[in-house]
Amino acid sequence: MDIRFTNRQRVIRLRDLSFSLLLGSPLFFVVILYAGCGPNIGPKNQRLLTQRVLGGGNYGGAWAVLEPNGRTVVFASPKTGAGNLYSMNIDGTDHKQLTFSEAYSGQPAIAPDGKSIAFISEQVGPSKVYLMKPDGGGIRQLTQGTFNDGAPVFARGSYKVFFARRLSGNLGSFMDAEIFSIDIDGRNEKRLTRNKLADAPVAEGRDGATLYYLSGSVRFDLMKLDLQKGTSQRVLALGIRGNTGCDISPDERWVAYISDSEKPFEYEVFVCHMDGSNRRKLTNFHGYIEQVRFTSDGKQVIFVVQPKGVPEIGQGDIYLASLDGKQLRKIERKKGISPIKAKPARVLFQRIWHKSVVQLSNSLLTDKWQRRLPKL
Repeated sequence: MDIRFTNRQRVIRLRDLSFSLLLGSPLFFVVILYAGCGPNIGPKNQRLLTQRVLGGGNYGGAWAVLEPNGRTVVFASPKTGAGNLYSMNIDGTDHKQLTFSEAYSGQPAIAPDGKSIAFISEQVGPSKVYLMKPDGGGIRQLTQGTFNDGAPVFARGSYKVFFARRLSGNLGSFMDAEIFSIDIDGRNEKRLTRNKLADAPVAEGRDGATLYYLSGSVRFDLMKLDLQKGTSQRVLALGIRGNTGCDISPDERWVAYISDSEKPFEYEVFVCHMDGSNRRKLTNFHGYIEQVRFTSDGKQVIFVVQPKGVPEIGQGDIYLASLDGKQLRKIERKKGISPIKAKPARVLFQRIWHKSVVQLSNSLLTDKWQRRLPKL
């Protein structure tokens, strides 16, 4: 079943407002009109509506992946709403917006057969895994429940998705993220790890019986899980800062990962063999890189770089790098070619209407009343 991308939560709940503050004001009638029949559209990063699950006040999830055809890049960016998904050819043409959400969306992953894109979104409050077609159609929610899900990875056969689920209500804690799997039809959800650490899937093994994943607390190592026995072993002591930022090549010969080992919080892309040998540094940006992915042929890696000095996470450039470090290609949109798909006038009107009401109401609310508003 397809899901229309509209936010079901209300920014203003009248029972939480002071009627003595609003009664007699023209804004009172505007708020009533909005709550009763106004547009059901979420705001752009309004803290009264949603508490960000990833990246704090910044945009976490600006990942880029190359479709199996080797021609199309799918990436996430906060350029509209709280973050949406886009696609374009590697030559910068045919730039399209795939999702039109006012809630957070990010962390795209592409099925090996190229027929589906998995991503996470906060459409219903907690972050959930969604699926859609490569053209942005057929969006449907895959995971359910009240927990926050993220870091989706497809199985090699494209029939299943692995993801991380944060089992605590503490949004600031990553120490309780466990790995789950679910079939793409929404059935057979299974919990795969139970170690009370921060785990996130990386890639399924070629044999279909193992799963590579990152696990740790402050620093994270590459692990290998036997999906039948449920036992794990350490593959490589990476010591990276975060439970995303690693991938395995399709032939399982190479590991690509993000590390700030040379200077704290200045991240670079490295590759090495599965035993840690032949380590190579591919970049020299001294910036922020959240995730790296292999292309389907295993000859290149793709990632988004936020240059040093750029204040907001998620504002960066997409690069393709060869494994020998000799080729580094920046993927840029060509101006004036294939503009972003235009939104219907109704959606634009709703966005302007919503933004105006939120700004007016927030300007009248003191910090005391803001603290009383529900934190969703």
